[in-house]
Amino acid sequence: MENDISVIVSMLCKRTPKTLRTIQENFNVFVALSGYSIEEIMGDKHLLDALNRQ
Repeated sequence: MENDISVIVSMLCKRTPKTLRTIQENFNVFVALSGYSIEEIMGDKHLLDALNRQ
C-alpha cells in the first residue's frame, strides 16, 4: 500500500520531494486513524473533505 500511496501523491501533486513526503505522511496517518481503506476514502465525499482539511 505504501507504494500505491506514493504513486497517487506523485500523480496528484507537482511539489518538491519534501512536500510530497509530508503529504504522504499526513495521508498515511489519516488512513490509519480513520480505519477506512483507501478505496472507501476515495469513494466517500465526506471522507475526502475531511482528508482535504488535514
